[in-house]
Amino acid sequence: MNVELPNGQVITSIAEGTLELGTGPTVSVPGYVFANEDLTHSLLGLAAITNDADCTITLDKHEMVIRKDGIVVSRTLKAEDDKLWHMVCRKKSNKAQANASVRLESDGEYVAFAHEAFGSPAASTFIQAAQRGWLGNYPRLSVKMISTHRPHTEPTAKGHLDQTRQGLGSTKANAHVPVPPKTRMPAPPRVRVPLPPVITVEQDTDMDGSAEVEDDENERPEHVYTRVINLGHENHSDGTGRMTPSLAGNKYVLVSVYDGYIKMQAYKDRSQEEYVETYSRLLKFLARNKKTISVQRLDNETSTAVEELFDEHNVEFQYVPPHCHRALRAERAIRSAKNHFIATLCTADEDFPMHMWG
Repeated sequence: MNVELPNGQVITSIAEGTLELGTGPTVSVPGYVFANEDLTHSLLGLAAITNDADCTITLDKHEMVIRKDGIVVSRTLKAEDDKLWHMVCRKKSNKAQANASVRLESDGEYVAFAHEAFGSPAASTFIQAAQRGWLGNYPRLSVKMISTHRPHTEPTAKGHLDQTRQGLGSTKANAHVPVPPKTRMPAPPRVRVPLPPVITVEQDTDMDGSAEVEDDENERPEHVYTRVINLGHENHSDGTGRMTPSLAGNKYVLVSVYDGYIKMQAYKDRSQEEYVETYSRLLKFLARNKKTISVQRLDNETSTAVEELFDEHNVEFQYVPPHCHRALRAERAIRSAKNHFIATLCTADEDFPMHMWG
């Protein structure tokens, strides 16, 4: 196939194949492969979708929707400042595989490569993970090697370097404000309170020795009910604010904390169906790792469907008091998750598309 570019150059395809679009019903359109030096980015004509596949395409500044016989085949989001719409193609599982090899000569290069592969975490966190054996399946990497070649990278500073509050180390002299002297208040006089007299109650006994106690209708026994809850497997969860929509349509991230482990899950909206699906994935993830939740702590944003989900899995759920963020560990975990998320994006290539974050 020959294609004429805007600059007048004509390029010729070197191979052809078939593209399967969307994640719903199968829609196939012909595709042509060009050499890398001729065409660096993939382009897809809409005429092949409407004419050959008999589909309907709807374009606006937020998304592109492809329908076939009234059924949505593909729905992809678009940022308002993007000039092109992105298309999701169905992946095929092929046995053929190509791997890129990176030759690392020194230990310093090896530590730097591994550090960036894990998203440029803080150096202390990276060393602590190696000390606890969490990197045991990573070949050649050891605590001594990381400590000797301690990584100090720019993405780590951008993500994990928090700003210090102002005025803590100020060199300016503060204006002296005179403090009025403290006046000592006189102590209140001591008052001796007499103890109440001891009252002896005589009871009449029957022939068998049992006592007769008069039933006072005004006195009712006070019962205290207690229940023991195991907090050893406690999980805290909270959602972040709205983020830039990803290619998959996700706009929020659910951050959960379980025994010091921070789990991040992307979800599309704040509907109860999306919350139920996200918490179901969390429970399945913990079950695969042989972990169980005894108590789930949430904020006030919930629904009846979420409560029914926890009841089905025999999970006790609790709500933190309103405006009491310190009672929910996920609030502090969101800060750590965002720091690592920013460091990971700064580690990626500068041409990495931001809508591919999740």
